Amino acid sequence: MNMAVRTESNSPNTEIESEGQSIQAMNVFVSLLLVLVLFSAIGVVYLKDYNRRMYIDSQSLQRTISQQISLAGKLMLEQSAWSAQTRIQQLAEKKLSMHAPIATNTVYLYFKNK
Repeated sequence: MNMAVRTESNSPNTEIESEGQSIQAMNVFVSLLLVLVLFSAIGVVYLKDYNRRMYIDSQSLQRTISQQISLAGKLMLEQSAWSAQTRIQQLAEKKLSMHAPIATNTVYLYFKNK
């Protein structure tokens, strides 16, 4: 009985089938690894492109922020120029015929504290 089992397990057909199955399994494994490597490569390319686009957007936004800060500074300077005391006094004199009072026309009021 042991002899028959040994003879059957050592038959050439069984070894060939066993080698064929292991080669087939190896081919499936290699194919799976190849697919995984391809997906990984596509992912790397996609992420690199995405990173490049985000960097370009970031630079564009930085440029916009810089321009807005510059514009805000110019507007503040213009506002201070429009509200300058000398300009307001000149407009009051020209358009409203207003003049600063002279010393003789000035009346001071004094209040006593209790």
